[in-house]
Amino acid sequence: MEFVQGVIHLFIRACVHYALFEDEEYLNLQPAVIRQTLTLYQNTNQTKTTLKEDIR
Repeated sequence: MEFVQGVIHLFIRACVHYALFEDEEYLNLQPAVIRQTLTLYQNTNQTKTTLKEDIR
C-alpha cells in the first residue's frame, strides 16, 4: 500500500509542479521515473515469490 501511495504522490507532485511552473521537462521525466520504480517493484516481488516457492 505504501508503494502505491508513493507512486501516486510522484504523479500528483509532477502535475502540480507543471501547473505552477509550466516546467514540461520535469513533467516528462516523471513517467520515466514511475515506470522504472514499477519495474523495480515487480522484479523485487517476483524474487520474493520465487524465494518463498523454493523454501517450500
